[in-house]
Amino acid sequence: MAATHHRPLHALLGGGAVADLLLWRRRNTSAAAVAGATLFWFLFERAVYSLASVLSNAVLLLVDILFFWAKSASLLNRVLVAMPTVVERFVDWTVSWLPMYEEAKLLLVIYLWHPSTRGAGHVYDGFLHPLVAWHEADIDRGLLELRARAKDVTASQLKAAAVIGQVWLGEAARCVSSQLQAARSGREGATH
Repeated sequence: MAATHHRPLHALLGGGAVADLLLWRRRNTSAAAVAGATLFWFLFERAVYSLASVLSNAVLLLVDILFFWAKSASLLNRVLVAMPTVVERFVDWTVSWLPMYEEAKLLLVIYLWHPSTRGAGHVYDGFLHPLVAWHEADIDRGLLELRARAKDVTASQLKAAAVIGQVWLGEAARCVSSQLQAARSGREGATH
């Protein structure tokens, strides 16, 4: 009879981080893996999502983050990049009924993002740079006019807010004054 060679389970599973994960030696990591697997099970099995719809929704979330970043960048006097969001929303609205639209959109994002395809460089060099260079004077003039209008609107809104604040403070002071007078007259009536 051959001698059996017993090896620990940790060694049989590879003895590394995967074995630690499967044997719950790293409790937080194992719990996160179970929670992630449960989330995926819920999304794909119970909520009847497909992988393409989850990935396209993730891309939409990233686009929304880009939109909010662009809006906050405008407040910080940075370059605005909200145009891709506007184009993406319009294209979604017009052609989302096409079969495989979500998959094609995901492939486009990967093409534009991945460094080996240099897709963003091709789009910029072939389309955006010539367009912006052709209309650079108009764009600069429009941005200056927009900045001037924004300053005027901001100043008028701040003046209106100051007037409303003054009215509110006056009303609050009158209300407190009338309550103090009522309290004084109530005390004087009680002492006589």
